[in-house]
Amino acid sequence: MEIQRKKRRAVRSQVTRIVKELDECLAASAEPTVDALKAMLQRLETARVKLSEVDAAIERCLTDEDADEEFEQVLEYSDKIANSLGRLKHKIETQRLPRQAQAPITSSNEPQPQKTSAPKTKLPKLELIRFDGKRKNWQPFWEQFEQSVHKNADLTASDRFHYLRSLLTGDAAAAIAGLPATAQCYSDAVDLLQQRFGSPAALIQEHMQGLIDAQPLTSSKNVPALRRLYDRLQVHMRGLKSLGVADESYSAMLYPVLLRVLPADMILDYHRRQAEDSDGTSSAASANGDSASTGSSASSQGSPLRSLLHFYRRELESRERAAESRPDDNHGKPPPPFRKHHAASDNPRTPTVAASHGTSSDTQCYFVNRRHTTLPTATQK
Repeated sequence: MEIQRKKRRAVRSQVTRIVKELDECLAASAEPTVDALKAMLQRLETARVKLSEVDAAIERCLTDEDADEEFEQVLEYSDKIANSLGRLKHKIETQRLPRQAQAPITSSNEPQPQKTSAPKTKLPKLELIRFDGKRKNWQPFWEQFEQSVHKNADLTASDRFHYLRSLLTGDAAAAIAGLPATAQCYSDAVDLLQQRFGSPAALIQEHMQGLIDAQPLTSSKNVPALRRLYDRLQVHMRGLKSLGVADESYSAMLYPVLLRVLPADMILDYHRRQAEDSDGTSSAASANGDSASTGSSASSQGSPLRSLLHFYRRELESRERAAESRPDDNHGKPPPPFRKHHAASDNPRTPTVAASHGTSSDTQCYFVNRRHTTLPTATQK
């Protein structure tokens, strides 16, 4: 109990000093800067939170005789803090307002030309990205939040914390659920989120796993599926590049994965073209001498992953252009069911006039070695 009272006296002394500094700052002839006012506002808000915690701890130990006096002192300091916070916020808002440009003083009364500014296009309201706790979504979320909220000098730490909490869902929201909205806790919340979801090692592992888990494609005619696979590969590879991971470090892993997931006919065409390019390079090198052959052979090896990705992109774009020029083709769709043609016995034809008026005879057939009915021919008439 006594320790809490000493702590409260220290906090109340701090509040008194801040209020005195505010009075002197507002009474001074020089206008205070917005940064100085914000720093004073943050100090006062922190002192208010600490004082509320100490008052709550002392209140649980009060007797009925001391309650009235204690409550009066609590209300007195609460009113003093609220009044100072209101004055500070009003002053900050006043400082933010754009000052009107004063006309230059001249010796004559001639009107000064007014500057006209070009009309500005009104941009749509930017909607902040929400973060659901999946590591692959951390980078785009944090990049936007950092520029819009985290580095916004017009927002206090408490305001940033409220923005941060409103944009988190799922596991991300649960990670900081127990933290109060204070300046110190905002820094702790950012550290917790970055350690759990923004760890570079964890993000690299997430992108690597996304490349390995690519599902095989069975048909090269399914152009939309080929496009989805290519876009997925590009997302993970660009994510690794943004984390400082060069494609040479994982090309040996991704190359066989691509050979496994791409359709068999595309892989066959790729190897065929590689062999043709190699034969053409070897022929040209042999014509230029052994030294040129060695250099060309080394350059033809290159990066197998880049070569395969280049072939993949070229084939995909060619198939997309072909699909656009022939929209009636069923690219990626199964062929229509096979319709069996009716036999001649199932679809009898109408006899001709000659056949209907002619006479039939039952003769021995030399082809099938049995007797059957025949129709007379034109010569028989």
